[in-house]
Amino acid sequence: MSAGPLERLARAVGRVLPDAVRRRYAAKFALAFLVVAAVVAAGGAFTYLQTEQTVESDATTQLAETSGLQADAIGSWTERMTTQTRSMSAADELRSDRRAPAYVLLKDQLLSEDIVSIHLVDAAQDRVVASTERPLEGRAPSELNAPWSDADVPEGVGENDRVWRSARSYRSPVLNDRPVMAFASSVPRADDRYLVVVTRIQPQLERIQDTDTGEETTILNAAGETVLDIDGAVDGDLHAEGIAAVRDGNATTATRIGDSEVHAYAAVPGTDWVAVTSVGQSTAFAVRNDVGNSVLLLLLLTLASLGVVGAVLGTRTVVPLARLRDRAERIESGDLDVDLSTGRVDEIGRLFTSFAEMRDALRERIAEAESAADEAEAAREEAEAVTRDME
Repeated sequence: MSAGPLERLARAVGRVLPDAVRRRYAAKFALAFLVVAAVVAAGGAFTYLQTEQTVESDATTQLAETSGLQADAIGSWTERMTTQTRSMSAADELRSDRRAPAYVLLKDQLLSEDIVSIHLVDAAQDRVVASTERPLEGRAPSELNAPWSDADVPEGVGENDRVWRSARSYRSPVLNDRPVMAFASSVPRADDRYLVVVTRIQPQLERIQDTDTGEETTILNAAGETVLDIDGAVDGDLHAEGIAAVRDGNATTATRIGDSEVHAYAAVPGTDWVAVTSVGQSTAFAVRNDVGNSVLLLLLLTLASLGVVGAVLGTRTVVPLARLRDRAERIESGDLDVDLSTGRVDEIGRLFTSFAEMRDALRERIAEAESAADEAEAAREEAEAVTRDME
């Protein structure tokens, strides 16, 4: 009967093995165990690396999505405030000094709850025409320490829809120096007049700070200054590449892994701002580390289990076979009193039993041969005695 594929493979492998391995079953067993262990270790290492890379990619992708959502939220807020400011500046009351238009708008509750104050400025007269903050009425904007005092508000046909906003937040004396931002829009058909809307930014700061996940988002303007967090500062060189990627339009979002943090960048729609979301590597890659550790632990347990199985099989197979070989050699040298008893009932036990039966059969044959030899010797001596008598 022809040999099967596995048998032919085993023979082919056996032909390339060194003689020292081919002659010893223990060496073959150890070599096979090492090969299996190496395959398992290689497969486990590959799985570990693949899993680590996949989870890390998912983590950075999720951070990029978070940065994009934060940027969209800030963009929606600026768009909403821009629309409100544009709409408020188009009110007919703003073209006349007869009433304080800011009070009228506030009284009618047409403003967002985030709006702190509004001011009507006449740039030609260099004065605040009306304001929700009475001490500011009649004062010159140039005397006020506020970015909207010299706001470059475009006006005229095709320009009235454009809304100016402060480049970054500033401290408001009305809110005990809490940070605010200003939006300004020209008043149609009223030359040199514009309306300033001052809004609190604390809700926006709270919205982009996620203390539960450890993620922190910073909004940067074109000058690299923090927009919402007036006291914040960032390393421009650290984020230069990521910011350039989104500002140049090469990507909607970008990510960068630093020495201790992971950063994601996203352009804020409708502005020249960039949202920078950062999180510590230990937090961002916590899942990756957990999954990697689980895979590594599984690999170590597999190798340990394989080692235990190999040790047990080696002890239960190689050692008994070596013992049987030594006793067979003693039988070969003529020692028929060798002990071949065993309590095993498997193939190794049956092999010991077969050798014991062969030893017993050999002992009987030798005994029979010795008995026949004794009888032949006695017959010979008897024949010699008869011969002597006859002589």
